[in-house]
Amino acid sequence: MITAPQEREERIGELIYKEKEDGMGGKTKRFIQVWEQIGKGEFIETGFYLRFKDQNSQQRLEESKMIIPFRGT
Repeated sequence: MITAPQEREERIGELIYKEKEDGMGGKTKRFIQVWEQIGKGEFIETGFYLRFKDQNSQQRLEESKMIIPFRGT
């Protein structure tokens, strides 16, 4: 027997899949169109690695990406 929360998760999963059918959604679709216009679509699809000047640059990037937990107010 399927309970309501599981049906909901499946439905949400379907919506997410439909939204990201081409792998991306929202603003990113516009970026893809621009990348293709300037001839960099293939470059973006194949991927690339970030290069840092030094270890501190990479550390600052990781710190800025860090998720800060909600403490409540």
